[in-house]
Amino acid sequence: MLWCYGVLLLLFLEPLVGGQLVFDNQIEGSPEISCGHGQINFKVKTTKGTPSSIYVKGNSDNKDCVIRDSENASIPLNTCNMRRKREVNPAGIGYAMTIIVQLHPLFVTKVDRAYNVHCFYMEAHKNIDTELFVR
Repeated sequence: MLWCYGVLLLLFLEPLVGGQLVFDNQIEGSPEISCGHGQINFKVKTTKGTPSSIYVKGNSDNKDCVIRDSENASIPLNTCNMRRKREVNPAGIGYAMTIIVQLHPLFVTKVDRAYNVHCFYMEAHKNIDTELFVR
């Protein structure tokens, strides 16, 4: 009897079309990613409403790594199991993570997406010239 209740609950939450459950919100195009000062910004557009949650893979339980009911997410550098790698040529630091966009508040659906996000911060090379007077 409990199994039948679960099926009825799913049918209540999602309309049935052609024998399959359908979720009418989808992601439009590619997300916008900007590598900012001290954080990585992620913006996604959907056809209807906002995503239920945007989170860093492996951190769905960490409230600091989950953004709910928003199309924009800002993830601070060196948090949420973000991978960091120093590069020699060109010199700088690379950050990488996988961001999950979940559209439905309860279920993972076939329209949810995962994005591998990479940001690279090049080291600045500055020449400093000064005059010294010795007596």
